[in-house]
Amino acid sequence: MWVYDLDTLRFLAVNNAAIAKYGYSHEEFLAMTIADIRPDEDRPALTANVAAVTEGWSEAGVWRHQLKSGEIIYVDITGHTIDHDGRRAELIAARDITAVLIRRREHDPDPPDELARGVAVGDLSLQLGSVVGVQIQADVIAPHTPSKACSPNDGNPTSGGEH
Repeated sequence: MWVYDLDTLRFLAVNNAAIAKYGYSHEEFLAMTIADIRPDEDRPALTANVAAVTEGWSEAGVWRHQLKSGEIIYVDITGHTIDHDGRRAELIAARDITAVLIRRREHDPDPPDELARGVAVGDLSLQLGSVVGVQIQADVIAPHTPSKACSPNDGNPTSGGEH
């Protein structure tokens, strides 16, 4: 999980689970923006998506993120706008679904184009805790309520919110 500034896209806070997953130190994260963990070709879609963020809870869908090692992972993003030290910000829960997509691809010898690119399609139902009331214990996100199925368009999410 992390909090980022909706105006500058800078990370404002990051938990130990994100530090462990992404490979960046706490200090490195705080010197970066959310665009820095994206492949270059995904940044225009990110910019457009953040510009469309509205108040409250949102499911941003499936996004590609790049770890410090350079590895690309697929994450399902849920966010909630907050005030963070006087800044308009968004709290993000990112759930790595890479293994789910790989297993799905292995079981479907002729996957649809979206799945061939590693993107979840509408019939892939993911259970993800909502950020509102999410329980964090030892930096593990415990599901609170199930979310809608993901339905990205050409690898980009279809609903508002980052990330």
